Amino acid sequence: MPKGLILAVFTMFLPLAVAGCAAKSGGGPPAVCGGPGECATGYFCDKPAGTCAEPGAQGTCTEMKPMCTRDWRPVCGCDGNTYGNDCTRIAAGVSKDHDGECAPTNVDPDAEKPACGGPDNLPCGEGEFCDMPAGTCGKLGVMGVCEAVTKMCTMEWRPVCGCDGKTYGNDCGRRGAGVSKA
Repeated sequence: MPKGLILAVFTMFLPLAVAGCAAKSGGGPPAVCGGPGECATGYFCDKPAGTCAEPGAQGTCTEMKPMCTRDWRPVCGCDGNTYGNDCTRIAAGVSKDHDGECAPTNVDPDAEKPACGGPDNLPCGEGEFCDMPAGTCGKLGVMGVCEAVTKMCTMEWRPVCGCDGKTYGNDCGRRGAGVSKA
């Protein structure tokens, strides 16, 4: 087959192949979602910032990112969690409430967390660990407070040293390991 014919056949089918890819990937404007709208697998309904509590708020189907940088530019998600940056929020599939860290929610300043440790070595409940005050690693008789063992954390890099001598990527990772801060 002459080279010119191969090139002609290739250039004739290339636009069809590209058009086929665009159709499969949902080319065109993002789908509207919210209310009754749903998004495809791997996408979530990203609603405009500040519309978390608005019933029926609409957004656009946004692809959940598989990889993010570790730069610290905190955003508060509609789930009440602070994400290290907008990419980690999108990767978690959560709409943005506002820029900056989330304010503590459901915190009763008068409520005390159960005490643990101390001279009687008081235990914590299931799914909790005894979080001792920072800098008291290995000291006997120190009282701590029962904290929940964290199940899921963001990947931002804010290293914390644990009493077990390990460095954790952030404080959430330390709590997930059930270790007090050194």
